This record gives sequence, structure tokens and C-alpha cells, in this order.
Amino acid sequence: MGGEPRNGPVTLGCSAVPWVIVAAGFHQLGGMDRANAALATHLVARGIPVELVAHGVEPHLARHPLVNFHHVPRPAGSFLLGEYLLDLRGRAVAAAVTSRDPRAKVVVNGG
Repeated sequence: MGGEPRNGPVTLGCSAVPWVIVAAGFHQLGGMDRANAALATHLVARGIPVELVAHGVEPHLARHPLVNFHHVPRPAGSFLLGEYLLDLRGRAVAAAVTSRDPRAKVVVNGG
């Protein structure tokens, strides 16, 4: 559906509560995408593992060791199909993370 995560799962020796953030993008090109990137950057700077489910993420953020990026394509460049896949993948990732750690925080910020 949305492809496999590019990084493996993050294993920490601490009790940091993981976050899942589902949004269209995490980059500096747009208003909401910029806010999404700022939130993710803020969390990883504090040692919090983050699962990002999105169509695109800034390369430096996607490569961060505390980030697990789940890329979701936009078939044929379609925003409608992309939204549908983002919803499906976001729900799947959120379910997996919250089943591993019920304390996990999930934020959905559109698509």
C-alpha cells in the first residue's frame, strides 16, 4: 500500500513514549508541512522516537536515527488516491505502534 518503512524500528534503552504523525508532508515548502516538520524536529531533538507517515519528508529528517519514515505514494499524482492511501497506512502504523506501547501519541494532520 504505502511501501515499507525506510528505516528499521527504533529501539531505545529508555522509556520515551513514541509518537506517530500522519500528514501529507514534513518540509519547509508550505505552511502546514513546515509546522509538521517543526513538530517532528522538536520531538527527535528531545530523544523521542517518531513514526512519520507521509508523501514526503525532508531528507535530513527522514535519515534521523529516531525517525521511521513510512512513505505513501500518490498514484498518478492523484491527491484523492494519495489521501486514501495515507489514511490506510496511517491507521495501520498507528495501530501497530499503539499495540506495542499504549502510551504512544498519535497526531493526524490531514493529507
